[in-house]
Amino acid sequence: MATDDKSKGKKKNHDLTNRKTTARAAELVITLAAEGGGFDIYRTPVPSGGWHFSENGSSMFMDEGIDECWIPWTSKPVATIQEALPTEGDGDSWIMFCPIAIHPDYRCDIWQMVQEVVYKLPDGRKRWWAERRQKDWERLLRRKVKLEPSPEPAKVAKPARRPRPVKKPRKTKPANDLFGNEIPDTE
Repeated sequence: MATDDKSKGKKKNHDLTNRKTTARAAELVITLAAEGGGFDIYRTPVPSGGWHFSENGSSMFMDEGIDECWIPWTSKPVATIQEALPTEGDGDSWIMFCPIAIHPDYRCDIWQMVQEVVYKLPDGRKRWWAERRQKDWERLLRRKVKLEPSPEPAKVAKPARRPRPVKKPRKTKPANDLFGNEIPDTE
């Protein structure tokens, strides 16, 4: 669909379906929000194959206690989603955010990361997370999050025993009544 631009005498193409997509097209991987801020992680294809991941977010603070100031920020691209969502140091802070959207391709990876972070939380933070965020994460990950690791590693299944042969019923003596008379078999 083209329209005339009368100011320059040229036609502009507004048909987005025919445009070539650039290699820099970013795709949303995860959105996390909290009161007063939040961030998104996007993946961008790289020419050699694979992806780069970068964060875009904003934070709010009160300027002299009167005005709200919003500060946007962007991170440098990293090679993995694990680098974009750290699990070491103060890396547990991202699971305290409310998840808004998670790309289906990353549900399993993010679920694994959430499990690792939750295992390491101190009891107070773990309780807070379980009360306020666990259901939100489970809904978007479409998996349950365990708050504690299994106390023991999974046991190796023992080989099944050979089934015992079925015993044939023994012939029994005919039953007697109270007077010692045989009761005839009715079968």
